Amino acid sequence: MLQLKQGKAVGMTDKNVKKYSFLQTEDGISLADRVAFACKYLSESKLSDYVKQLIQKSIENGDLNGLLLTGESLDGINILQAYLDSTSDVQTVALIAVNYFHREHFTDNRIQYWISR
Repeated sequence: MLQLKQGKAVGMTDKNVKKYSFLQTEDGISLADRVAFACKYLSESKLSDYVKQLIQKSIENGDLNGLLLTGESLDGINILQAYLDSTSDVQTVALIAVNYFHREHFTDNRIQYWISR
């Protein structure tokens, strides 16, 4: 078990990080909690790689939770497209795009298509 002293984990070596690496892939733990754990315990370079992995996995799976990591970006649009491809739920995708993406992203033809449906 981890012990905390003044907000820092005691004994979090690379070996211990590996010991808790199952938390990074555990689907029963929310994406936000997995990222919080990673922010606290991974080095900067490992954290960057991990976040890139999560974004790619979110795109592949059409996981809308990935929007927490991408925000309104091309990767975010790709997540919405993958979600639409797997669910055919154009209403949710259009609502997210209209309500949360800046107008500058509306030049992407996919967003125009979603809204026009």
